[in-house]
Amino acid sequence: MNEFAASHSTPVQDSAHSPGSQKEERVISRALSTWRTEMDGLTQAEWAETLDQFDDACVYQSWPYGSVRWGEGNLSHLVLRDGAGAIASAAQARIVRLPLSRAGIAYVTWGPMWRRRGRAADVKVFREAVRALQAEYVEERGLWLRLLPNESSEEEELLRILAEEGFSRNRAPADRTIWFDLTRSESEWLAALKRKFRWCLKSSEQNAFEIEEGDDPRLYEEFCAVYQQMRETKQFVEYVDVDEFREIHRRLPDRHKLHVMVCRLGGESVAANVSSGIGEMAVGFFKATNLRGRESSAGYWLQWRELLYWKAKGCRWYDFSGINPITNPGGYHFKSGFLGKRGENGKDVRKIGRFDACTSRLSAWSVATGDFLRDGYRALRERLNGHQANRGTGRQGNGAEE
Repeated sequence: MNEFAASHSTPVQDSAHSPGSQKEERVISRALSTWRTEMDGLTQAEWAETLDQFDDACVYQSWPYGSVRWGEGNLSHLVLRDGAGAIASAAQARIVRLPLSRAGIAYVTWGPMWRRRGRAADVKVFREAVRALQAEYVEERGLWLRLLPNESSEEEELLRILAEEGFSRNRAPADRTIWFDLTRSESEWLAALKRKFRWCLKSSEQNAFEIEEGDDPRLYEEFCAVYQQMRETKQFVEYVDVDEFREIHRRLPDRHKLHVMVCRLGGESVAANVSSGIGEMAVGFFKATNLRGRESSAGYWLQWRELLYWKAKGCRWYDFSGINPITNPGGYHFKSGFLGKRGENGKDVRKIGRFDACTSRLSAWSVATGDFLRDGYRALRERLNGHQANRGTGRQGNGAEE
């Protein structure tokens, strides 16, 4: 159990709320420690600046993503400072409570952020970060805390820390994805590809493709049109909403906006990708091709250029946002093909999984009930639909829909 010094509250103006609204800032200092926790004291602009300080920052930890997906009033932001007062870790949480009750859940997607930009990763910071989260949301607020760190299952030291700090691994299967190594050269990428996959890529280059890219809302609308054509053909179950991401894109600051790439053939949009790269790992959210795009292998050509784009921007990794060879064998074949003959171009990664901590029986009951109902609803949707699910940024990719 962590010991705390007395806390104090100071009302501050929050630019993310309506004019005249107040948000309470609580600064809590842990006794006998050099670490200091600050709760809900940053404005939206200050939180965006905080993301810029971390290599493991991502859209899922951005204020616009949280406010659009879960609602402005359901967000909470924790900042952990070291003895020098510098930000060492930060996390955005989604808070869901039972009506007229303290019971509920705090859900941290792809967090906490603890890998500071320009510094060697220090697992001591990770330990202090999960301690701070547990102290605030479990001990102070009586919530069930669920963490979904964007870490590989090979990070044994992080697994040990989570266990030592009282977290239990959730029963849900850990997500699986492809992390593509952007530090290798393009010639190394090509040399590693299987002959048939390299042929698909080379043959696609024989087409007179044109590309337009950027963050213009018009490009996102072109993507949506191609995505709708693909959805009508494949009839998959959706766990993500492209309209929500349109609004997230609109609200993000310019430097964090989504990157949209549209591939055209003869003036017609035939493929489009949407991705992001706030930290050192770029994330491919959506990939869409219509019938003509699939016939011309436009997806191969466009994906290659997306990888080259994020390499040029200085990212070290590209996350293909989930694979599942059972439920989506076509997507698995496409994404895993970029790894190469022996996986030289990256990693087939099993994520570290979801981790839970709770001391409240009522919160535990409410979360267990919610998990049961949610999983049953999803299984029923897929069974009734009889088709594959869209895993682009859904269940097999990152768990952000929880």
